Amino acid sequence: MPGTGSSLGELVGCANAQAPSLFTPLKIKSLTVPNRIGVSPMCMNSAVDSKPTNFHQVHYGALALRGPGLIIVECSAVSPDGINSSRDLGLWDEMTAKHHYSSIVEFAHQHRGVIGCQLGSFKSPPIDHWSSEDIRASVDDWAKSSKLAVEVARYDFVEIQGSYGSPAQNFLFSATNHRQDCYGGPPSNRMRYLLDLARSVKANVDRQVPIFMRLTDCEKSEEEGAWTQRDTIDLCLVLAQLGIDVVDIVFTYKRDLKLEGYLPRKQFLQELRHRLDGRGLKLNLASPTRVNDGLDAENTIKDSGLDLILIGKKFLKDPTLVSAFASDLEVEISQPVQYHWGL
Repeated sequence: MPGTGSSLGELVGCANAQAPSLFTPLKIKSLTVPNRIGVSPMCMNSAVDSKPTNFHQVHYGALALRGPGLIIVECSAVSPDGINSSRDLGLWDEMTAKHHYSSIVEFAHQHRGVIGCQLGSFKSPPIDHWSSEDIRASVDDWAKSSKLAVEVARYDFVEIQGSYGSPAQNFLFSATNHRQDCYGGPPSNRMRYLLDLARSVKANVDRQVPIFMRLTDCEKSEEEGAWTQRDTIDLCLVLAQLGIDVVDIVFTYKRDLKLEGYLPRKQFLQELRHRLDGRGLKLNLASPTRVNDGLDAENTIKDSGLDLILIGKKFLKDPTLVSAFASDLEVEISQPVQYHWGL
């Protein structure tokens, strides 16, 4: 039986001479992630007064027991006016942060799990109407929320939500950004707000706390000036220079659109890695990923350029995915003492 000091999901035995890449630990600043399988953030729409409930305790606790390398908790609003719906989580004051700790983080840490939170905002006024004071207030909200997430909720890392219709994405995309000031116009201006957020979060958490950033690879538009994959690569280079640790990239399903310079996922990741290596920059790459089994997951890690694969809905269908992948690859991983005898 695995020693009590092992992290759940950590490799403890291998039938082959070489351990699979999927179960190779990943070091991100102060964190050691025991394997390369992460739980993607998924909104559960189960909060009450923006605070976690017993549902969240059971949901995230059950996932933590099954040994994913890390868990990214669903998007939590950085301010009351940035919440997406009345059933979504918030993390903007000591009370909401303490509920995150007691309902989600405490149990995960008791079982040596690595757990972080995606922070987000969905302020309703179009970003074209934001004043400079609105922008400063928004950046301040992120600063406060990230500090609470780490110091009070005790999350191991934070992720900045920069996709899925968030203001950060709306600043990037030409369809939603028609500003005539330093936050609009060319891509270098349109990324300014997101970089402000990154700097603010970085300044308000301990330097050993990893910061993740979720991005969309490109704007789903054929219009001139649309945000392209090339722009995202340029943005990632700047984020790496700022000290962001992980980019979590959501890929656009382009259908028959002729998007400028569009690359399939594998080629995009290879190009991004090539550009990073060419500048001597370190940035871990993650992405929501569809995999069928352990061998598929292993090949994805080995061949795609990803450091982490993030899985969402498949964990809802089968919380034992990590154990199943380990079995597929003929390795033994650390399991909860309560479950080990039956697995």
